[in-house]
Amino acid sequence: MNIVVQPTAAAFWQSAGDLLAQDVAHNTLVIGAQAHMAARGLHDGEQLFTIEDGERTIGCATLMTTRTVFLSVMPEVAAGGFAAWLRERGIALAGVVGRRDLLHAFTEVFDRNYTVHDDLLLYRLIGEPEFGPARGAPQLATENDLPTLLTWFHAFERETERIPSPEPLEARVMRLVDAGELMLWYHEGAVVSMATCRTLPLECARIGPVYTPPHLRGRGFAQAATAAACSHAQRERRRTVFLFADAQFAPSNRCYQRVGFARIGEHAHLLFPDGNVGAVPRDAPR
Repeated sequence: MNIVVQPTAAAFWQSAGDLLAQDVAHNTLVIGAQAHMAARGLHDGEQLFTIEDGERTIGCATLMTTRTVFLSVMPEVAAGGFAAWLRERGIALAGVVGRRDLLHAFTEVFDRNYTVHDDLLLYRLIGEPEFGPARGAPQLATENDLPTLLTWFHAFERETERIPSPEPLEARVMRLVDAGELMLWYHEGAVVSMATCRTLPLECARIGPVYTPPHLRGRGFAQAATAAACSHAQRERRRTVFLFADAQFAPSNRCYQRVGFARIGEHAHLLFPDGNVGAVPRDAPR
């Protein structure tokens, strides 16, 4: 087994693209990370790894600016081998995200104390999205919505205890706005909910984050915004739409099920509180 550090996102895709296509659903985070890096290059210590067995790529992973590793689907022995490779080189990690069975294989070898930051349920949209009973209409966010969006993203990240990104929030939000990936739901002339829809390679898309201010919850606005985001993601061609939901937050899970999402897997985000081999900072729906 050989671990290869790929020099560019393009080289990574050439080596790992076929592997990622075999299970688009459970590889969606790695696919998204690769697409992001392909669009703007590798930044701030980001790395792309492929795990090779002879001439075959059997796994891959992305190391993000938050020092968090996203694992693709791979044999458990490959997850353990990758963990050993990282450990032997003293590569500091703040966390790891992946399918639960692979996280077990990874942490058994990585051998560091960890905490569970997020229990994540993976969902796939089945059929047409259901908008529900909420009145109103969708509209793509524009730069004029930036003050509201910044307030809502700050609130979302505090509420979900999301790991801080080194990239300024305004830059992250404006990138979504410029890409036409941030859907708002309006009711009686006021914006009441938002849902992000990212289109990705391999004919897929991922929803999230979804946010409604607390005083507006329980009125179906999140369902409507999510359904509108799904429809927008499929506007040009049929895409398979995924999202992750916090397993501990029942309202969001019920909301997504009403839209038409079916649960297809269990993932998790683990944190290594000691930072592993030197101090590092600490990463992933409501």
